[in-house]
Amino acid sequence: MKIFLPPLNNRLKAAADFVRKGSVFADIGTDHAYLPIWLVLNGISISAAAADINKGPLLRAEKNIRQYGLSNKIKTILSDGLNGLDKYGFTDIAICGMGGDLIASILDNSDFIKNENINLILQPMSAAERLRAYLISHKFKIIDETIASAENKLYQCLRVQYDSDIKSPPEYSKAQLLIGKSNIEKSIDNIYFTELVSQWIKVQKKIIDGKKIAGLDISDEQDLLNELIFIKDNTENDNS
Repeated sequence: MKIFLPPLNNRLKAAADFVRKGSVFADIGTDHAYLPIWLVLNGISISAAAADINKGPLLRAEKNIRQYGLSNKIKTILSDGLNGLDKYGFTDIAICGMGGDLIASILDNSDFIKNENINLILQPMSAAERLRAYLISHKFKIIDETIASAENKLYQCLRVQYDSDIKSPPEYSKAQLLIGKSNIEKSIDNIYFTELVSQWIKVQKKIIDGKKIAGLDISDEQDLLNELIFIKDNTENDNS
C-alpha cells in the first residue's frame, strides 16, 4: 500500500530543508506533527519527537503518528519549551510558529543546546530582529537563512548552532538584524527577498509618518529606511 506523505506548506518545507540527514529530530511547539512525520518518512530523521506545552496539539499529533504507522519512531512529549528534553539526545531541533522573543526565551532557559553538535532550526513569526540580536550576543552562529511564503505571508527561517569559540558578537546593521545577512547575500536566489524588503519599507514609512505627526525624532527610522531602500535597489539591479 502506498503511503502518502503529510502536507507540508512552504513554511514547514523551509524548516525541513535545514534538518540534517540521519538526525534525531524534535519539533517544539508541534501541531499536527506533520514536520517530524515527513522527515521520518523521507528517511531524513531516524527518529523524532513532537513536543508541545498543551495536550490538545499532542492528541492531534498522536493521531497522525498512528495513522502513518510511526508510533515506534516518533514520540510525543508534553513539555514547556526545551525543559526536560536534554535526556533524549536530539541532534536537530526546530522551534517554529512562535514569536522571536518567545524563541529567544526558550533558548535562554536551556543549557543543553549550547552544544556545537546540535542543529537549531528557528522560524520566528515576529520580532526576527530581536531573535537575531539575542543569537549573536549569546554565541549562536547563524549558519544559513531563507525566506518562505505560505498562506500569503512571508516567513524567515534560520539555521543556527552554538559556537563557544566566538569571542565577540559579529556586527550587524539594523537591516541585517531585520532581514538577515545570509538572506541579503543570497537575495538574487530567493524569489521572496524583494517582497520581504518591500514590506519592511512600507512599515518603516508608516512609522516615520506617525512620528512626524507626533513631532518625534525619526533619525533612527530614517537610517533603517535608507538602508532597506539601498538593499532593495541593489537586488533589483542584480536581477536586471
